[in-house]
Amino acid sequence: MGLGFGGLVAFGSYNPIKNNCKKDAYLLSAANLATSLYTAFCVFCVLGFMGHKGYTSCIQSEMVTLMEIYSGKFASLQELQNTISLDDYKLMMDNKFVGSGFENMANVSKYCDYATIISQAAEGTGLAFVVFTEAILQFPIPPLWSLMFFMMLLMLGLGSMFGTLEGVITSLNDSQLVRLEKPVFTGILCGISCLIGLLFVTKAGQYWVALFDQFTGTYALLCVAFFEIIAVIYVYGYK
Repeated sequence: MGLGFGGLVAFGSYNPIKNNCKKDAYLLSAANLATSLYTAFCVFCVLGFMGHKGYTSCIQSEMVTLMEIYSGKFASLQELQNTISLDDYKLMMDNKFVGSGFENMANVSKYCDYATIISQAAEGTGLAFVVFTEAILQFPIPPLWSLMFFMMLLMLGLGSMFGTLEGVITSLNDSQLVRLEKPVFTGILCGISCLIGLLFVTKAGQYWVALFDQFTGTYALLCVAFFEIIAVIYVYGYK
């Protein structure tokens, strides 16, 4: 993605003429791998915690429904939970309540499932603004963690913006297609980007985010990077 957006190429253009690009590539790949693994630990720990919490809440809701339907069998919810364990109830759900004595639950059960619960909010903006924010509420001193989390999102957005804009600004300046001072041109470009970004804060903003996310950072970038590599190696010459 860095090659496709042009950020790596733009930053690489500031290197000395005689530069050990192979060493830079190793260091950059290692740093990327390390940060990705660190992020994966954080994300999947939170997802696992929220998945377990959601699954437990779903089972509790199922127990309440079962208590309402079979109120004559159990005097209280506590008695029901002592009689039917979590594993027993999961087994009944897996068998569609056949032969369990609670066949009426087959039509009203939510059939709680870890994968389904996690998939409902573990994608795109739902991951950052729903799952993580709910998880932060379970931490000690939630306001502190909230501040740190959203500052991280802000820094992440700014960092991505710097790299992407640098790819555009450096390319146009070096090719001398724009006859403006760099600060002026940067201000104009940021202003245009801000106007386009206003789409994302409208009532249909969520759909615009999904549209941009689906069609800008996938196959189009892959094709751009592929042809860049062909041009550099086979047209310009790798030496």
